[in-house]
Amino acid sequence: MINYIIRTRMFLGTAMALTLLAVVCSCVPLFNSLGFEFSAAFAIIGGFIGGIFTLGIWNVRQCETLRDVRAFAGSAAVLLLLLSILPLLIALGNALFVRNCSVIAGLAYYFLLALPSYFFCGALAFLIAIVSARFRKTIFIAFFFLILAHIPFVAFFRPQIFAFNPIAGYFPGVTYDESVNVFRRLMIYRMGTVSAAIAIASYAVWLWCRKQKTSDDEPARQAIPEMIVLALLVPFIAVLFLFSDRIGLSSSEDFIREKLGGSYRTVHCDIVYPSGTWKREYAERIGALHEYYYEQLSRYFQVRPAERMTVFFYASPEQKEKLIGASQTDISKPWMHQSHINASDAEAVLKHEMAHLFAAEFGWSPLRISKNSGLIEGAAVAADGVSYEDSVHRTAALVFASGIPVDAVSILDSFGFAASYAGVSYTLAGSFCSFLIESYGIEKFKQLYATGAYRMVYGRECADLASEWERFVRRMPLTSFDSMKARYLFKRGSIFQKECVRVIADLNERTRHLMSGHEYEQALASAEYSLKLSRTPEAILQKVNALFQLRKFQDVLTFVRLQEYGMPRRGSSQSETSIRDILPVHLRAGDAYWALDSLEQAKREYGALLALHLSMGYDEACSVRLASIDSPERNALKIFFVYTSAIDDTERSARLLRLSAPPAKYLSAGGLMAKERYVEAEHILESAGRSSPLLEFFRLRLLGRALFLSMEKERARNIFQQAYAHSPSPAFCRETKEWLGRCIFDQK
Repeated sequence: MINYIIRTRMFLGTAMALTLLAVVCSCVPLFNSLGFEFSAAFAIIGGFIGGIFTLGIWNVRQCETLRDVRAFAGSAAVLLLLLSILPLLIALGNALFVRNCSVIAGLAYYFLLALPSYFFCGALAFLIAIVSARFRKTIFIAFFFLILAHIPFVAFFRPQIFAFNPIAGYFPGVTYDESVNVFRRLMIYRMGTVSAAIAIASYAVWLWCRKQKTSDDEPARQAIPEMIVLALLVPFIAVLFLFSDRIGLSSSEDFIREKLGGSYRTVHCDIVYPSGTWKREYAERIGALHEYYYEQLSRYFQVRPAERMTVFFYASPEQKEKLIGASQTDISKPWMHQSHINASDAEAVLKHEMAHLFAAEFGWSPLRISKNSGLIEGAAVAADGVSYEDSVHRTAALVFASGIPVDAVSILDSFGFAASYAGVSYTLAGSFCSFLIESYGIEKFKQLYATGAYRMVYGRECADLASEWERFVRRMPLTSFDSMKARYLFKRGSIFQKECVRVIADLNERTRHLMSGHEYEQALASAEYSLKLSRTPEAILQKVNALFQLRKFQDVLTFVRLQEYGMPRRGSSQSETSIRDILPVHLRAGDAYWALDSLEQAKREYGALLALHLSMGYDEACSVRLASIDSPERNALKIFFVYTSAIDDTERSARLLRLSAPPAKYLSAGGLMAKERYVEAEHILESAGRSSPLLEFFRLRLLGRALFLSMEKERARNIFQQAYAHSPSPAFCRETKEWLGRCIFDQK
């Protein structure tokens, strides 16, 4: 049968169709190399074509005996395997023209995603051919799309955003996470898929026997092998289905609540938190923050949600990835009144995610969101008011100053928003939505959010409004440091513009785990391999950090110089890529110079990074280091910055307590704050002497937080007022003002 079918026009046409589709994919970014996306695409495409092909050869092959039916099932499986190899060969051949960083990973994805789909759809078509004599293709197509509909059903009606599916294999959800680390779970699930395909084919054979006009017991005897197969496989498939939550193939809300363990109820919100990570007191503080943001957002949107909102916090990105997907990306489901946030991001993103739930009150039904991705995220960024720790309009000005080509109108539609680098899309959409609200009022914006009809709401087209907004943003004054910061933040490619995106993301994720486990030699090797594949900023930083932790300080500086990095000096010529990749490395370069007792060079590196105000965290780190170098106790302080892995927390605390310099007091108080010993931290900060104006600001900032967290809100308010007057950048002004607002709110 196989030799006969291969020579038919049907087989040749099917093979040609798969080949042509594989060639088309080879021309599309992200799908043009053998990897997750290509394999997932052919899980769906190949499954559909394979099912239709199976129905076609059933019509060609007349099966009159049980032996014929069994032979057909085996031959169909072999033919589907042959067809599945064609796209694989095209993808492997395309590796000669398009970089494919890991053929092994690509093959693993293809065999786990695409291959089982061919067999599952072929078995489904085989069963339909047995059951029905008419409308077989129509029935198959209906079942095919019904099974695929399981993906949006799970994504919309359950907390998880991922879905394991018999046809698609695995859908990671709409997320900006580049790493897809599901090999173990996918292997278990695909064993179930192949088992289901065999069980369906076995049932089809048994059913064919039952339909024959024979005695009652003869068919049963004839189909004994198929009955044995069903008896063995059905329990296995049932176990996978019944225990899918615990295996990690799905997540119900009850299961997530059980795994997290903690719950806290405020006036308007239900908080589900990891009881093993958060203490009850911290959950109560986050609950108070919910209520604070609730009042702010109610005033901003001029609406109060009719339903209570539920916010889930996850102990780690790994826990979140397993339970709902999206390890690094925090998400909200407005139609379910739910947000899902990493515990480490709680204070940073809570307002943004709650804004999505508020926008549900005027969103488009039934999903309670806008029809446009730009408006969905833009509304939340506008309500938060901050992007990259700066005002949303000023950050948008940085995007335009970065030199990247920006089509503001395209970013405001769903496709353009997703196709651009996320930082650019979120910032520009947020600034545009904020401009509309400030210029025309919240009520008109709410109408736009629900309808997406600019002409109907504003009497003008989107392009006209975008031009007005762009002129407004471009008038923002910027410095040369801002331009450099802009290139670092925004001159990055979207997922569609990166090479080997999944392979490199998984590799960098592995390096992070090795670093956190203090396996620095292995982390260095991993980072170097990642850099060999693609010179990404993350891999550069990982190599620098690994070298530093191994105390190869001269190698750190040599690596930086070999990459031709550093702040551009007058008369120098450096590529924009070099500038944007190296900026955070100045911190480690400064530490390396300090380790080698080159104090002036160290101060120059810290000062260069501090001048950029790249982030509040970097500003703080540089300020403390500069104050430490200028301190009489700099030799004693050196160990806390240069030999960080040499001392444990207990020894660190003991050494700091023996020092009297303001930087030592600040570091000691920071350690106590991390242990929630707020009163002790308060006493140490109050006893610290005056140092540089920058360190004095950070001392006041930390003292205010210690007082706030020890429930001395009035004193905290006074300290934050002092800190506000010394804020070194607009970002710190906004953050300090936010703390002042929280003090006032909690005193009501």
